[in-house]
Amino acid sequence: MSRHNTPNLVGALAVAVIDAIEDVTRSLTGHAGETAAALVAIGHEPGLTNDGLRQVLGLSHPGAVRVVDRLIEAGLVERREGMDRRAIALHMTQAGYDARTALLDRRQDALEQFLTPLDANERSSLGKLLAKVLEQRPTGALHGLSICRLCDNDRCQSCPIEAGVARVAPDDCERADETAPCKRR
Repeated sequence: MSRHNTPNLVGALAVAVIDAIEDVTRSLTGHAGETAAALVAIGHEPGLTNDGLRQVLGLSHPGAVRVVDRLIEAGLVERREGMDRRAIALHMTQAGYDARTALLDRRQDALEQFLTPLDANERSSLGKLLAKVLEQRPTGALHGLSICRLCDNDRCQSCPIEAGVARVAPDDCERADETAPCKRR
């Protein structure tokens, strides 16, 4: 009995894409994964708290603090007083914005390489299929930000993750507190 190989193809593509993104982030930040993702996530949500960042990145509290300390030491992020004075808000410096822009531009270039074999119609069809799948993934605003933690929200005109968050947790995008980030704010 033959099995359909689409899940394996999706998995192989995911690994190849992750490897390409990690190469870009490592070359620009000296670190893979969390450091670059933290920089991009803080750019998505200026004022994000350590706890919010911890949840977005899937880290322990000490792990998130180490990532933030690394970004502060590099002059890319600064801590400020939060909205309710109990939490610290994370904001990017100008150097952080510049590093984030470079990172997202290089990420875009790396991802474009995967799409070069496709013509315009195939790209459009793939985009629609990916949007359909991705809209079903988020379970809340923090999970949505976690999925988009390395996305360039300026290049995403119609974000399926945002649509999914609005579908499963519409109140998350209406609250203005720091525990429920939503890029629509």
